[in-house]
Amino acid sequence: MNETLHFLYDDTRLSENSDHYIGVFLRNREETAAVDKLVDAIEAFFQKYNTEMTDGEYIEKPEWQSVLASAKAACELIREQPLEASSSTKENVKP
Repeated sequence: MNETLHFLYDDTRLSENSDHYIGVFLRNREETAAVDKLVDAIEAFFQKYNTEMTDGEYIEKPEWQSVLASAKAACELIREQPLEASSSTKENVKP
C-alpha cells in the first residue's frame, strides 16, 4: 500500500492537481475526476484512522470498502478509455 500512496501523494502529486497529468498518463477530465474521487476516499479514511496503522489493520476497517470501490471505478474507467488521445489531452500540460 505504501507504494500506491507514495505514487498519488509524493511521486506525482496527483492528490494536489490531477488535471496537470492530462496528456501525461491520464487522458481526460473524466479520468482525473475518477482519480480525485479515489484521493478523496483515501483522505477521508486517513482523517478517521490516521496513518499509523498496519496495512492489515486498515483493510479490516469497514470504510476501506469505499477506498476499494473508488479505486476499482477509477481503474475500470481508465481501462475502458480508448487509447487515442481525447480532445482535452495535453491542454493542461506545461512544456
